[in-house]
Amino acid sequence: NNESRINLNAATKKKVPQKNYTCSQQSQFLKSSSAYSMKGTVLIVGGSSFIGKAAAIAVAKAGFKVHIAGKSIEALSSARADIIETALVSESTVQHSCVDTNSLESLKEFSKQFAPGALQHLVVSSCDPTSGSPPILSADGLPELRRLFDSKFFAQLGIVSCIAPLLADGGSVVLTSGALARSPDAANAADAALDSA
Repeated sequence: NNESRINLNAATKKKVPQKNYTCSQQSQFLKSSSAYSMKGTVLIVGGSSFIGKAAAIAVAKAGFKVHIAGKSIEALSSARADIIETALVSESTVQHSCVDTNSLESLKEFSKQFAPGALQHLVVSSCDPTSGSPPILSADGLPELRRLFDSKFFAQLGIVSCIAPLLADGGSVVLTSGALARSPDAANAADAALDSA
């Protein structure tokens, strides 16, 4: 999987360095950023598994506080324990809370817990699971395709719109995409479109 930075300058009037980088480079970027010495908090939405959990471990090891968010309190609690144990950090370093990324009202309520400037970075790695690529040129596949776009593209847009104004100066946003965005094929056209969104 790969990750890309979005331009926040127009939306937040903050100077945000523009880069594209892979998951393996994420920790190094955060550590070398001007905000590193501030040891702020990194919010990771979708931080209970896969890329999000790996990112949480990396930034915790780098000295940041971590706040992971997702839909399942059970998954978040389990991931929090794993992150603390793997990164060898104190319990106060890693916090967690639930949010429904498909609900703008839930996102607005979730964002109220963060004071302006309290978050140094935002990482978004959340998407509802798929049960195979729906047929992109079939009416039968459209409801599932719409659901997936709601959970990936529009959910990420909602997260950024609610959280970006709360980021500290020099903060960053990282959005995740998938390998099919770079190497699409006809059999997985819907997933390729989703990964590219």
